[in-house]
Amino acid sequence: MKNILYKIDYYIKSNDNIIIYFSLTVCFVIIIAMGSRLLDDPDTYWHIMTGRWILENGSIPATDPFSHSMRGAPWQAHEWASAIFLALSYQAGGWYGVVTLTIFSACLALLILAWTLSRHLRAFYVAVFTVFALTMMHRHLLARPHILILPVLVIWVAIIVEARANNKRPPLSAVLLIVLWANMHASFIMGVAIAAILAVEAFFVADTNSERKKIFQEWGLFLGVTLFASLLTPHGFRGYIYPFEVLNMKALNTIAEWRPTDFNEFYPIKMWIFFMLGAVLFRGLRVPIFRIILLLGLLQMTLTHVRSAEHLGFIVPILVAHAIAEQWSDAPTKRSVSAERSNSRMIILSGLVAVGAMVILWARDVAPNSSHSPEGALKAARQAGVSGNVLNDYNFGGFLIFNHIPVFIDGRADMYGDEFIERFFQAKIGGKYESDFSEILSEYDIGWTISVPGKPLAESLDKLSGWKEIYRDKYAIVHMRETQ
Repeated sequence: MKNILYKIDYYIKSNDNIIIYFSLTVCFVIIIAMGSRLLDDPDTYWHIMTGRWILENGSIPATDPFSHSMRGAPWQAHEWASAIFLALSYQAGGWYGVVTLTIFSACLALLILAWTLSRHLRAFYVAVFTVFALTMMHRHLLARPHILILPVLVIWVAIIVEARANNKRPPLSAVLLIVLWANMHASFIMGVAIAAILAVEAFFVADTNSERKKIFQEWGLFLGVTLFASLLTPHGFRGYIYPFEVLNMKALNTIAEWRPTDFNEFYPIKMWIFFMLGAVLFRGLRVPIFRIILLLGLLQMTLTHVRSAEHLGFIVPILVAHAIAEQWSDAPTKRSVSAERSNSRMIILSGLVAVGAMVILWARDVAPNSSHSPEGALKAARQAGVSGNVLNDYNFGGFLIFNHIPVFIDGRADMYGDEFIERFFQAKIGGKYESDFSEILSEYDIGWTISVPGKPLAESLDKLSGWKEIYRDKYAIVHMRETQ
């Protein structure tokens, strides 16, 4: 048994490049093979339309331009830059363009992560952490802004951690990443927090007062510039307030990606917790207290909201890489220049394989899922000459916005607010606002509805006088007022 383990260990050590190449290539092929699966979210529609609106109007919307129920209400389009990228990709290549942009972002993030880790760790650890990152983002791998910012996130964290390892201040030029990040996604606050916590770590581990003074001045300058750079958005300091307002919304429990991790279902995080815990208990790993705070914070975010899993997958490996390299004897703290160059060549080769695999994607049909893209239902509604406002299912909002129809509700939960969302969902499922259903139809001048078959909303309309069903398939039902 010992001989077998020795041979396996020897093979791993002597074939670093092949292992990195193989793991990255497998990850890239898995991502590319997802194809249309990357479009399985109705929010992609309104993100594209937001970018199109910005390009057409030459400004960023401050009020809602897409609904009839909240028309003119304040709306913070905090992901406006990502929306422009999505709109341009759709303009350039239709759904193929959107999928290609998403695949490129996800693969680039993995590529940067693997290259960063390969500078310090053996290929075995690089492969494990690469697979870890992929599995953490896989369930939330969608054509949306949170995937587009992943390369920015990885580069930022890598720069901060590397500067800390070298007892230096991060370069001020790095704050350009925060400017980009802050205009693409609200998670930039996490990047600022990571920099601040590692700055505190540098301060407290310093040996002398003179070193602490120097660290305070250098890191203080960097954090000050970072904070200023993060405010260079159309929303300024509101960018810091917005995420906490969203996290405090009660309505988040009605949205799948904002729900807590359910350990009764299979989530990769459960497998990785056991794996990592076992590895640490078996081999032992000491991590500075401030990194432990970061790790526990990221874990808490993931357990609270499943959509945070990709942050855990991409940030944790970089935070612990130096500790693994220093404390696990078979992982050198610094790889030789020739090894780094060799690994870099293999990583680039993996990227070329991914580009080749993209050709296969272009030979396949790529389109959004019909479950939230009821084309037949919308066509029937138009042919029937429906008029008035629409009462739509939550998941149909993005599709209707994409087709220039003002919606009752869509995925912008932060704009609609708790009270509106609760009233809608309770009326839809026949809860305590069931008696309010007719009032909603009257209050918002609803002339037609598009709902999901088998749900109480459609059943309620079947019972109401003055309404008739004009279309039904396995994805959607359309009702309209008989008086039209």
